Formats: sequence, structure tokens, C-alpha cells
Amino acid sequence: MNSQIDKKNLIVLAAGGTGGHLFPAEAVARILIDRGYKLALLTDMRTHAYGGTLGSIDTHFIYSSHSWSIKFISILSGALLTLFRVIHAYKILKSLSPSVVIGFGGYPSLPTLLAAKVGRIKTVIHEQNAVAGRANKLLAPISNIVATSYLETQGLNKNKGNIIHTGNPVRADINKFRKIKYKAPQNGDKIKILVIGGSQGSKYLDNIIPKVLLKLPSNLISRIQLTIQCRPENIDQIRRKIVGSPVDAKVAEFYDNIAELLADAHLVISRAGASTISELAIIGRPALLVPYPHATNKHQHKNAYQFSKSGGAEVIIEENHNYEIIASKITNLLLNTNKLAYMAQASHKSGIPNAAINLANLIETLTSSSECNINTKTLKKREA
Repeated sequence: MNSQIDKKNLIVLAAGGTGGHLFPAEAVARILIDRGYKLALLTDMRTHAYGGTLGSIDTHFIYSSHSWSIKFISILSGALLTLFRVIHAYKILKSLSPSVVIGFGGYPSLPTLLAAKVGRIKTVIHEQNAVAGRANKLLAPISNIVATSYLETQGLNKNKGNIIHTGNPVRADINKFRKIKYKAPQNGDKIKILVIGGSQGSKYLDNIIPKVLLKLPSNLISRIQLTIQCRPENIDQIRRKIVGSPVDAKVAEFYDNIAELLADAHLVISRAGASTISELAIIGRPALLVPYPHATNKHQHKNAYQFSKSGGAEVIIEENHNYEIIASKITNLLLNTNKLAYMAQASHKSGIPNAAINLANLIETLTSSSECNINTKTLKKREA
């Protein structure tokens, strides 16, 4: 870190403690640190489960409802609790005196960005999903810059001049595999299927995938190498269902080489979280996306359909399909290697490997500006 960077170049990152918010923050943090900036993170207690660059910077926790007794929460209204968090965040920001605050979503973002505006600190928000979250909808009109992962983001006012499409930053190891070309499985080749349910796993995929695979034609079943990331409580159940079948399976609740597994896969079956889709697109692999039906504002459905427009994925709506229909869809794909190759190419073409750099450039431009009203037309030209 450059010791000459003074306090006015401190940048604060605000992000909820789940992978979908932290992965983009992590990617941008690496670049900003490499450029000599000092960083601080405002987050919640779930961040203790993650390490990396974010684990090494100055971290402050915004109080969550879990920090209070149930009785006390019942007395406070949501508005009062938010006000308390804003005051808490304001005190932290006042002690840090950052030049810019960037929010990556999750509940710590709202009070932190509101506190930044009260303190007349320049702000950026990054929306990972194709549907803006509630916090970002509220923050967009008062933020200097709104960075988006998708060209079309539902819930944001497209007439505003502060919206810039940057793409969704991904973990550094994902970009390393972008140059590995996809090779569709030929007759007799092993077929490598990767199933990932997101950072929290997927009970639905855990339950249905063993049934689906055993419904495939026998000449396909014997060729399958399955790698499934599942919820810890479902590991034994999945193994019992697969034991005795010809499927060669690896079952675990977490894989620390997910980039390598994505690059090695012939077909990926997954939920439709923003980070998962961005990683698929960077590496360029065909996918069957099964959006989580209870995601806020159905944002995973929107993510999946936006990505499917590129041709890189097909979408399965959980509520409308059973395992026999899904098995038929998988069979049709695996027997059509030309389509798999086309999907991989389309997926790869839609990836934005420089998303973290794009976002870091915007943030850096704000740190060097003395004005709170940023000319985003100039910024857009710079990003083009």
C-alpha cells in the first residue's frame, strides 16, 4: 500500500454478509488496494464466514436485528431501527472521513449510504441483479453514480443521468479461466455436470438432481461425472440416492476450486444468483438455470431470463416442472453437442471480464473530483 495516500483517499465499502454482495466488493477491493487506496468495510456479522482481501481490511459492523432482544425489536418500528443504524453508520463514517462510499447491497448498505449523504460524502451504489433491490431503489435518486450489472435493470429510472452499466465484478480466480475453450462431450466421453445452489445451497436441487439423473437414458447415465454443491444436511441423503447407480458423483457443501469446476463442466445446473451468472459468463459455460422462487421481487427469474437472451442458458421454472420434464430437457441438451457448444460461445460472449476495473475506475474518478455533482456523461465515455 502506498504510504503517501492520505486519509482523504480512504474508500468505504458497504455490503451485506452474503456472497452475492461480498464477491463484487472483494473484486473491486483488490484493484483499489493495488492502486494504493486505503479501504474500510461496513458490513454485518455474517462476513466472519469470508476471508480474502475483505478479511484483511478495517471492518466495522452495523447493528442488525440479531444484536437486540426480541422484546426490544418488537418495540422499535422498522423506521426507528433504520434511524438507529443511520446514526451508528454516521458515527463510523465521521471517524473515518472517507472520500467515497460505495454500497453493494444488503441491509448495511442503506444506513451507510444514507449516513454518507447526510455527511456530504460522494456515493456509488452497485446493483448486481436485473431487478433493483429495495435499498438501491431508495438510494438511486440520491447517489452520485448507480452502477449496474445488466443493461436493463428493472426498478431504476432509466431517464436519470447517473446510471452506468459496468457489469458485475467477479472473484479474481474466475477471470483466470476465461481463455479455456469449451469442448462439448463427444460419443463415449465422460459428461461433467456441475450443480451449484449458490452460497446457501439449494434444498430443491439437492432433492431433485439425483432423481433427474437416474431418469436419463442408460447410455448417458454411465457417462456422467456429477459434482454437486449442496446443503450440509442433505449430503448423506444425496449419497444414499446415488449409491448403486452408474453415476460417478462428488458431493460436498463447499468447493474452494469453483472456478476450475466451472471451466471443467460440460453443463452447469444452478440457481440464478447474480454472481453465479456472471461467473458462468466469464468462463463461458452452458447452463440450466433454476431461479429461486422466493427471491425478493423474483429477481432471480429476471436474472435468468436476461442471461437466457444471450443464448447461453435455458431456464427451468421450479413451480412449473417436475423431475421427469427436467430429465427430458437435460437429455435433449446432452445429445445435442452442437447446441451445447453454441450455448457456451454465447455465454462467453456475454461475459464482462473488466467489470471490476470499470467500477474501480468510476470510484477513482469520484475520489479525484471536488464536486458532489458528477458529470456522468464524461464517465460513460471513459468506460466505453
